[in-house]
Amino acid sequence: MSGSLELYRIRHCKIYFFLEDDTIQVVEPQVKNSGIPQGTIVRRHRIPLPPPNEDQFYTVDYFNINTEVIFYARRYKIVDCDQFTKNFLRKLGVRLNPPAYHPEDPYTRDRMKPLRPYERCDTLRQFLEYDGHVLRFYCIWDDTESTFGDPRELILHYFLADDTIEIKEVIPVNSGRDAVPLFLSRKKLPKVKDKKCRIVHQEFYKDSDLTIGTVINVWGRRVKLCDCDEFTKEYYMTKYGIKDFTPIPFKAPPPAKIERKFPPYTGFGSEEDSLCSCLSLLPQPPQKDFKKFMEKDSNVLRFLAKFITDNPIDKDRQFIISYFLSDDTISVFETPQRNTGILGGKFLERSCIKKPGQELFKSEISEYFKAQDLFVGAKVCFHGHNFLLVDADEYAFNYMEKHADEVNWAFAILFCLSGLCTEYLIYIIFSETSLPCFFTLKCVPNYHYLIIYLNNLIISLPPSLYMCVYIYNL
Repeated sequence: MSGSLELYRIRHCKIYFFLEDDTIQVVEPQVKNSGIPQGTIVRRHRIPLPPPNEDQFYTVDYFNINTEVIFYARRYKIVDCDQFTKNFLRKLGVRLNPPAYHPEDPYTRDRMKPLRPYERCDTLRQFLEYDGHVLRFYCIWDDTESTFGDPRELILHYFLADDTIEIKEVIPVNSGRDAVPLFLSRKKLPKVKDKKCRIVHQEFYKDSDLTIGTVINVWGRRVKLCDCDEFTKEYYMTKYGIKDFTPIPFKAPPPAKIERKFPPYTGFGSEEDSLCSCLSLLPQPPQKDFKKFMEKDSNVLRFLAKFITDNPIDKDRQFIISYFLSDDTISVFETPQRNTGILGGKFLERSCIKKPGQELFKSEISEYFKAQDLFVGAKVCFHGHNFLLVDADEYAFNYMEKHADEVNWAFAILFCLSGLCTEYLIYIIFSETSLPCFFTLKCVPNYHYLIIYLNNLIISLPPSLYMCVYIYNL
């Protein structure tokens, strides 16, 4: 015993009697924060009887309910036993006494009492039950009556673990206010403003005082609760049976979005690089499509092209137009021909080529030639030079066939087939229940055009349209 409050202690133990050798063991269950050593009080061995019979030992005949035994000058009162022990003693003919009353330790009972009896609720239980549960309310503080005041949007957090309140301010962008961490630090919010009042039982705001539409006093500032989150709605619906959570409009309508206008291109550097200087204070180089570069690094479409001109000298010149799919750049190479008087070689350096007919100095990015603009029969203009694409290599045809869903090359090819040789004749019959039958004849120069045309034609047809194809090899 320690202290003047501990006059005596009652400790609950378990006595184990082993029938095989009449040994006894006493164990006290451990209790957290008890302040006393617990566990095995008497290790297992034969215990002698108290004087003057210390030459004898305890046997099973000395044990019964509601009796006392003395182990080494320490008195133990047996108040009850388990069912196995009761059955065994009845078989031995022992008349069992009724179970005795379990006395309670007075010091343990006094320790369980709260130190502050004026507190009505159990704060420890409240903390363990509601720790991490926070009610959130969206509030408004109308400060328009003060000089240069305006409505202030706030967020109120009510912590159910200790009934404290924390308020944060939602600071709009470019409002001119400092971004303070908290409008009100976490604490209990009293209902009375005066700090000098000496009230013994001061009233604080509870969860029952916070509902939508309520105006609370935050140290002289009238804050109105306008809305709450889903967890708060579920909490009030479960605990208080509130079902009306109609929010009060408190947010001002958003201002009209100002359209960002970029200055026109000045002619220095590329258009993309000049545009990046308008997007940030520290200009960054234009970002490239790295994924596209890794996927299509070695994919090049090559086309055979001729000049569109009436000049007999330039009419027979042949060019190889290479389109690099990794970065959408184009290079032109002229094939050397004998006895023409024109040296072949590089005709146009690899670069992105703008489409003709666009304004030079403008705010928008110019349009460049893409893969869908290049196909057999297309007419393109590169820096004032008009080309007609008359053929393509086998890789280009295979690429068009595999990626027919990306760009509809086949229809563009067929619409531009004028004056080319004819090897295949396609006779197609379309029919639908709601439309009359009609016939279409198409001529394609080789097998690659035929495959591309049929694949794209089947993909583009609606499910209700049926097609019958007849192919003649001319």
